Amino acid sequence: MLDYRMDTFLALCDCMNYRKAADFLHVSQPAVTQQIHSLEEIYQCKLFSYKNHHLEKTKAAILLEKYARAAKLHEQNLRESLSNDGGPNLKIGATKTIGDYFLGDYICKCRFVKHFVQ
Repeated sequence: MLDYRMDTFLALCDCMNYRKAADFLHVSQPAVTQQIHSLEEIYQCKLFSYKNHHLEKTKAAILLEKYARAAKLHEQNLRESLSNDGGPNLKIGATKTIGDYFLGDYICKCRFVKHFVQ
């Protein structure tokens, strides 16, 4: 699981605005600022700077973003691999009414999918 500060960092990289990143993450703007400062202390480098009243990524932030996005992708792949028991996946979309009252019973009547119904 990625550190929550990395999620904050990636949100700020996407938004390039502390307030918008805070809104996206449902936290306060000072919380975003504090988490970014914490990352700057850990990595001992400045991640963002202001130029002409615009937030800009530093070279360190660009590099960290690259590695953080790769780590997030690897984590997602790992979660999918661990949750998949090797059997095939069948995803069926249906409205709530159809899914609750019809689809479950219908799928259970099919012999070939009995082992895969969750």
